[in-house]
Amino acid sequence: MARNLEEVLHYFLEEEPHSPEGPAAQRAGILAVSVPPGDLLRATLVWNLAVEVAGSGISTCLLVPGASDAHTLWPPADPGDLQRLEVAGSGPEELGRAAAEVAAKPGRRPALVWVPIPTGVLLEAGAEWIRWLLLLTTPRPRDLARSSELAARLLTRSPALRLGVLVHGVARIRQARAAFESLAATVEARTGRSVWSYGLAPEGLDLYRALAGRSHLSGLRPEGGAARALRDAARWIREDLLQGFGGA
Repeated sequence: MARNLEEVLHYFLEEEPHSPEGPAAQRAGILAVSVPPGDLLRATLVWNLAVEVAGSGISTCLLVPGASDAHTLWPPADPGDLQRLEVAGSGPEELGRAAAEVAAKPGRRPALVWVPIPTGVLLEAGAEWIRWLLLLTTPRPRDLARSSELAARLLTRSPALRLGVLVHGVARIRQARAAFESLAATVEARTGRSVWSYGLAPEGLDLYRALAGRSHLSGLRPEGGAARALRDAARWIREDLLQGFGGA
């Protein structure tokens, strides 16, 4: 059964980073994330999620697609736990090759390669390597309809795809719940497939401060709602990596 939003809403407890041993310690995964060109807000969310995963003991690399706005879209500096690699192109084949090369490097810790990929190329030839995808959507009807359509088309094309959803820009938990349930019901009705919830990211002053300062949310106000919500999402991503999703 797919994880739904109800299962992730109560994960607001801190826990010590866990260092897996044995086969899991060598596990590497590739997580593609849909980021429209020039979308500073979603780039900030992805960067913050990658920082949180990196701080939990996962060897983490963020691929930055080559584009004219790449240096203004992503924060100028990364914490020591997060590595960044700039890729010359932004096409699915270039991103796929770069992600596979990074994931193939030997390491003692579990590794996760984040691949922000322009939304418009997800359905193009050359993107078939994507086995684990995170969609960021708002509860606005037009955005939700576009995300539902994209999710249904991707799941129809790729039987092995695991597709997760994070609802951002919400003011209330019930707003996120309604948005996720609507998207999940639409996708299941069209494809018979389920989508997975990675929780929510509330709108608020903390997020806009992070946007303005190009900074880490947990560094601004670690107990704020936005920082806690992203830690929860990062925890679910980490756990799914350790279960073998996105295996390279």
